[in-house]
Amino acid sequence: MFKKIVLVSILALFGLAAACQTTGNPRLGGLFQWDENQAQQRIKQRQANLAALRRAQASERARTQQLQQQHQAKAARLARIKRDLNRLNADIRRIRRDIRVFKAKTQDQRDRKVELEQRLADLKVQVDRVRADNAMSEADKRAEIKRLKQEIATLMEMASLLTTQ
Repeated sequence: MFKKIVLVSILALFGLAAACQTTGNPRLGGLFQWDENQAQQRIKQRQANLAALRRAQASERARTQQLQQQHQAKAARLARIKRDLNRLNADIRRIRRDIRVFKAKTQDQRDRKVELEQRLADLKVQVDRVRADNAMSEADKRAEIKRLKQEIATLMEMASLLTTQ
């Protein structure tokens, strides 16, 4: 019986010894199972993790700043496109006004006046289409605005020739 008690006691001690694993975290291992080397490794690992997180955060800040700059540049380009389209509409209104005021004296003048009014109406539709087309790329809008400006310049010249006769 004594041998059994001694045997059970020895087994219990081995069991306790096996359960007493050291750790670098005093919250997990307690005071007696704390190891200074493991604690230093744990601190180094946490510092390395913190440094990696700070690098990632700095990278994300730079990316955010880059995206904000791209957004501002795009907004400025879109504002220029909108301003150009507004100018085109103002030019169309001015030509229409000049043509309406003009009193055609001959049939040829009346025909050219009607042609100008029709071309201006078509041009207005094209300007409105460019303004409304969100699928059109900025480059395509710029090219279309350039073409429309040339068309308006031609119509201005035609209107000027018509009204000065």
